[in-house]
Amino acid sequence: MKISFALPDDQTAPAMARRVVRQALAELGITADLVDDAVLAVSELVTNAVEHGGGPDRLELDHDSEQFTLSVFDRSTAPPEQRTPEPTAARSRGLLLVQAVATQWGSDPDGRGKGVWARFALRSRVET
Repeated sequence: MKISFALPDDQTAPAMARRVVRQALAELGITADLVDDAVLAVSELVTNAVEHGGGPDRLELDHDSEQFTLSVFDRSTAPPEQRTPEPTAARSRGLLLVQAVATQWGSDPDGRGKGVWARFALRSRVET
């Protein structure tokens, strides 16, 4: 199953993405701890699209019985750059956070820019 959401090209995009992902994953029965990890990752990916990617375009959620993938599409063809900030630096940890919570992450070119994605293995599902 794939769901796509248009994102506004402004500073409200990360908050909107967090709300949409939290609601969609809860409706799919994903465990709360994994939802929290996904919300953190999508917040960082959308913030990067706003600040470095020429603006966000859309968010896609692709889900099956074993995993789900969050993809954030932006308008830049430049690949994401993972940085290693100084310990006292206040910024530049976004992709490090995504790497810490996701099973995998990466990027792929898109006709208008690129998609940066984070994949999460389903450890367990909430029983209904």
